[in-house]
Amino acid sequence: QIIISGEWEDSTHPRRPEWIDFSENSGIFYLSIPYPNHLLSIISLIFEVWNSRQENPSRTLTDLLHEALENLSRRWSSSGDPIGLERQMGLIGEIVAVRDATDIVGNIAIDSWDPDSRALYDIDTDQWVIEAKATRSDPESVWISNPYQVDFTINKRIILAITRMNLSQEGRTMPEIFDNLIATMDSEQQSKIKILLATQGYVEDLRNRFSSRWEIHSTRYVPISSESPVMPCSILPEMPSQVSNITYRLSSSEMEDAELADLI
Repeated sequence: QIIISGEWEDSTHPRRPEWIDFSENSGIFYLSIPYPNHLLSIISLIFEVWNSRQENPSRTLTDLLHEALENLSRRWSSSGDPIGLERQMGLIGEIVAVRDATDIVGNIAIDSWDPDSRALYDIDTDQWVIEAKATRSDPESVWISNPYQVDFTINKRIILAITRMNLSQEGRTMPEIFDNLIATMDSEQQSKIKILLATQGYVEDLRNRFSSRWEIHSTRYVPISSESPVMPCSILPEMPSQVSNITYRLSSSEMEDAELADLI
């Protein structure tokens, strides 16, 4: 077992999965978690606490742990998919891009992947970046959550990895898709992918709880240049201070794609 302990400032014990034992004594909590059965779930829990503390350092450990254990419990007890459909699409699109890039450049693609979506790009290397977008739109279009994701003036090549997919009873669940995508990777690469996915709440123990099925139609790699129909970032400094968090839908169906091997 793995024991995690720390300061506890609440008389109420947190909701949690049944395989986690929680006790409290004199203001100190103790979490007892089976090992190695739930190793990736432990990583998921610790990462969520750390990530939330990074976003808001003023929050107490008690508050953060309450929330993280509640989220973990929800994933384990949910009658539906443990992860929402939009997030499933995002993760699938990212894994497609990571797998394809890894086939070309090796481990640098995995090591440069930010699954937490806190960074500007999904895969960011010294010479190129890939921003993965998954879409159900027909004709094809994608959401640009930050205009700087497609800022063609930077000294790196920017590539949109656009994966078209739809819900389909004839498709496969997200865990089944992951299995297929990483099957050609070596064991070390697969372990890295699984650990990074754990930080996003997905672990193998949850695989049978997913019922939504996806059909992946295609993935296109679209290089961004001054000819691309994107919002030029040069206008952003002139925007009124009241304007913030600019997002927009980019109609990408007519944008030219290329082989990823020719771009990275």
